[in-house]
Amino acid sequence: MSGIERDVAARMAQLFRRWPGLGGFAVRDGYVSDIACYPQQTEEDAAELREDIAGELVELLDERPEAVDVVRGRTFTRVMH
Repeated sequence: MSGIERDVAARMAQLFRRWPGLGGFAVRDGYVSDIACYPQQTEEDAAELREDIAGELVELLDERPEAVDVVRGRTFTRVMH
């Protein structure tokens, strides 16, 4: 795993820790989509989650612009051990 892939994985792990019900999401055409949560979120919580995911991605790409190739078109899912 490259350094940028490790950075992306660490950031996504933080996001999944903050949102225990988050199962996964996709990044398509520059947008966050297909957010999966259990239990289902209220509209307000879902909006907050979307903003948090988008904010985390924006912060990551501001710090590491080359990460765009790692996140574009990718689905991120919770890892269970």
